[in-house]
Amino acid sequence: MEKNAAEKITELLQILSRALQISPELSGFLLNPEISGNKKIDVMKKIAGQKEESDDLFRDFLKLLLSRGRLSLLPDMAGAFQELYREAKGEIDLLVTTPFALSKEQKSALIEAIEKFRPGKKICLREEADKSLLGGLRIEFEGKIYDGTVAGWLKKSEHVLKGE
Repeated sequence: MEKNAAEKITELLQILSRALQISPELSGFLLNPEISGNKKIDVMKKIAGQKEESDDLFRDFLKLLLSRGRLSLLPDMAGAFQELYREAKGEIDLLVTTPFALSKEQKSALIEAIEKFRPGKKICLREEADKSLLGGLRIEFEGKIYDGTVAGWLKKSEHVLKGE
């Protein structure tokens, strides 16, 4: 698959995935067995902004999902495809959850630290705020979670004290 084609497919999948997640009506429409597959594909192409008839790969993929009854898995597939695409580009998705926003200096230091473990990789940092963590940070990347939060430490301490 060409680089541009893979990037375009990733973008289209993300758009459709978000639309399915925020619109129960769209999900109901697409999962309705009384509506033809062609109508469903036309709607999905319009939502994704796909105007080119020449892009058969995406249309065929949607047809395959419809024929196999797997359209409900589109959000999961979009996430997996994006992860594989980023991996192929040498990127690592890094999710950092803190009870507060990180400063530019903290972000840079964190990216530098991760780059030491993964030389040659581009780190794509995403932030989430969660006040229940109380302090510290939780880092998720490459399928692993590194929990350095106060809430995480308290939970571990509770298990130790209970003898679990």
